[in-house]
Amino acid sequence: MGLCTAIVVHEIGHLLHEAEDDAAFWGPIPVFPDGLTPLEIYQNVSAYAASNSKELVAEVFLGRVFGVNYPGNIMDAYRDLGGPAQATLD
Repeated sequence: MGLCTAIVVHEIGHLLHEAEDDAAFWGPIPVFPDGLTPLEIYQNVSAYAASNSKELVAEVFLGRVFGVNYPGNIMDAYRDLGGPAQATLD
């Protein structure tokens, strides 16, 4: 996957996240779910995902599109934050 492709897919993740619940997306940025630390997000997803919950959703979406499997607590946070359900190439 090239950098430009990754950026576009990441941004599509934001668009789909907004489409699923625009009021929540444009509201205050929620904190990470209890028990999930920025360090854990950094180690399992990316440094950018650890910056805030909207970026966590977009970065996990990107990874899922390209077949990355994340630990259960990361996926729980993705779902809790309203991450797009369909994030695969199949």
